[in-house]
Amino acid sequence: MKIILTAAMAASALALAACGETAPEGMNEAIEEQGGNLAAGIGEDSRFAAAMEEAGLTGLLDGPVPYTIIVPADAAFDALADAEYENDEARKEALGQLLSAHILNGTILSEDIANAIASGDGAAELPNMAGSSLTAQKDGDAITLSLAEGSTVRVTAADERYDNGVIHRVDGLLTS
Repeated sequence: MKIILTAAMAASALALAACGETAPEGMNEAIEEQGGNLAAGIGEDSRFAAAMEEAGLTGLLDGPVPYTIIVPADAAFDALADAEYENDEARKEALGQLLSAHILNGTILSEDIANAIASGDGAAELPNMAGSSLTAQKDGDAITLSLAEGSTVRVTAADERYDNGVIHRVDGLLTS
């Protein structure tokens, strides 16, 4: 049975984080709050930041509203190099849709995801800004995320906390 991680669970994440909980086994230890905003955490030289700018989404990372950002490794963007688009506007729209799949509302820590997976009999649905959901599951000690009929990525580093949210780093792009 899959469950949907709600805003209430995200709020409980903050309470759990205040208690000093750490990431699930197999993931990097929870990182102390970095300070600053998500844009600083992603890094202006990263390919994710460049794609966010090209898609016109950088304002999300600077604002006060908290988000959970699933940041792919830079090498994952190599897959987009061969993509052809009708025009620049079509490319911008496609990038926006792709990147929106990597953005969740609220601050959702790895422990909350792991708890939702356990409560959901092995899977949890995480609504994203693209209007779809990521399915979170455990693969051994690691957390994996996938899109319906799409790619699956593994969380490689979790819980980089910033003033306006959290970053989880993954080994690939979430594509459908």
